[in-house]
Amino acid sequence: MHAKPLTSAPPLSRRAATRAITVSTLLAPLVGCSLPTAPEAPTLYTLPPPAADAGTAPPGAAPLLLGDVLAASVWQSTALHYRRLHVDAAQLLPYAQSRWAQPPTVALRDRVAARLSALRPVLRAGDSSMVPPTALGSTSARPTRPLALRLELHEFAQHFQTPQQSQAVLAGVATWFSLNPGGGFGPVLAQTPWRHQQAAPSADASGGVVAFAQAIDQLASTLVQQLQALDAAAR
Repeated sequence: MHAKPLTSAPPLSRRAATRAITVSTLLAPLVGCSLPTAPEAPTLYTLPPPAADAGTAPPGAAPLLLGDVLAASVWQSTALHYRRLHVDAAQLLPYAQSRWAQPPTVALRDRVAARLSALRPVLRAGDSSMVPPTALGSTSARPTRPLALRLELHEFAQHFQTPQQSQAVLAGVATWFSLNPGGGFGPVLAQTPWRHQQAAPSADASGGVVAFAQAIDQLASTLVQQLQALDAAAR
């Protein structure tokens, strides 16, 4: 028997051949390429806890109203900011992959309130109506006049003197008021600008966070001294 000759496949039409070339050309760049990955989530930071518990206010101490910190919108976001003093001190930059878990104004207010609560019960703005009228006319040896404190924040950034050296810098104004019955602000008792800075243990976001906590503790100590001076003057 004679084997039948093999038959070849029919030739592609010109249109089919063109279509095959086009598809292979489009798929070629995808060979060896991986699918795009989701962007990396930023690291969220909170202030480390204070070294020691501030304690609680003594019995009979009048309340202290501490409202929200007044600040520009840039300090009310969760961006963690820095300045490169060796390049352009006027340029405020955010870390790309590091953010605060809550705005700096909130973290500042809460940490200061925890420290001041060792001297007086600390109220928020919505709690001002809780000020007892009897606190205004007390004749006890301990000053009991209710007070209010307003904090303004003008700077909250990590300053880099060099790429390897930085410090956390806080700046603002503290204004003390007497507090009227029902929570209304009375006359201004004192107003002082403040500025605190603390060297960062490392030249990165995590080092800046540690330095911010220490700088806020310095501010809290300053406010404690001011409150004690106001109480002493009222005696």
